[in-house]
Amino acid sequence: ICNQVESDCLALQDNAPLQDYALRVSQITTFQPAAFKQAFVSSTIAQSVTLNLPQCNLLGSGSMSWLLQFNEANNTATIGVAKSSADASAGFSFVDEMVTMGNSSFHVQPVSFTVDIAADGTITANTVETVTMPIYIGTAGAEYLLLPLHQVRIYSTKRSADHNCIGRYNAEGLSPLDNCLPNIEKMIPGFIDGGNLDGYILLEEADTVQMPLGINQTLCVFLSENKNIFGENGKCKRINGEIAFPGNWCANTNSPGDLSCHDAGAFSVGFAASAVKLLP
Repeated sequence: ICNQVESDCLALQDNAPLQDYALRVSQITTFQPAAFKQAFVSSTIAQSVTLNLPQCNLLGSGSMSWLLQFNEANNTATIGVAKSSADASAGFSFVDEMVTMGNSSFHVQPVSFTVDIAADGTITANTVETVTMPIYIGTAGAEYLLLPLHQVRIYSTKRSADHNCIGRYNAEGLSPLDNCLPNIEKMIPGFIDGGNLDGYILLEEADTVQMPLGINQTLCVFLSENKNIFGENGKCKRINGEIAFPGNWCANTNSPGDLSCHDAGAFSVGFAASAVKLLP
């Protein structure tokens, strides 16, 4: 299965002849928030995003599939998420459903935006105002972390000439001594990132999102990295009705936070992606 499509990124679909095609994010490298760099979080994300294809040295669960669809004829792209697929080579479908947490509801759905792809594959994309991207942890999709993202931007991103890859498989960086597997502790990735994505998370929204895996606190408390100071009964502590934890981003200006505005947390990742079949 790893050699059915000639590519630099273990593509499962040949997008070369297509003008309308999809890629699945095969690796996520977190820059922000800092809380996501904790070992158990980064390993959980890595396990979820990595496909379960032992014959390709990929030993994840494949429970989380962030998808990018490009329609070059219309200069549009779509970002969204798919749940686990029993057969990754058969393809993936965008999730479109409402998710309720407490008194808050989030619409998990694909969102389209305009994009320009230069002759060398460099992608210039318009900003996506809002998109909710779950991190599915179990293959059944029962446990997940919701990420309500705003002002999402894809930048410094380049797709391959054959339309099959963003970034590439780290063939030369993997060692037979490690069974050719990536090693998070040794900072040896399975893929070399070729794209970047950023945005921000509103703290008020994050305080309505419950963390999975039995973590008895909201995403807001988790982002603070100090539940003793900023947490209260599992939610973010408030002073005069305002969240006490100062985020590092200001939503109003979409810029780094300061003393006058710090109501959000920055979200920034690098990523690699590989061609897959997109199902209705």
